[in-house]
Amino acid sequence: MNKQTQMKVYQYGEKLKKIFGLSIEPVLLCRRLRRLEAIAHRLAEDFCNGTMQEPEFSNKIKQVREKLRVMLELDRNKIPVFINGDPRGYALKIVDDYVREHKLDISTDMGGYGLLAPDLRGEQ
Repeated sequence: MNKQTQMKVYQYGEKLKKIFGLSIEPVLLCRRLRRLEAIAHRLAEDFCNGTMQEPEFSNKIKQVREKLRVMLELDRNKIPVFINGDPRGYALKIVDDYVREHKLDISTDMGGYGLLAPDLRGEQ
């Protein structure tokens, strides 16, 4: 990771820490979220491609959701986070209405949903 990307990851992690009221190191937070993003995205791909059936998909998504709940302390802060099952975009998101109402300063997709783990390597 080059210095520019490292700075973007650090800054994004700081934004997420502020939003969720966390005390974790910002780069570590981003790395953990990217890992969960990759897992959830792969599960969505496998399910949509028919290589995974509904019971297995639901069970594995529940495991990802539980890790996300603990990592972001969702029981405490009640921020509406969800896992998108459409593999054409990012998987880990914040509900669009919440992003707009709270004027969150994070990356969003075309629908206005907040992205928890965007790929920051290619942004300018």
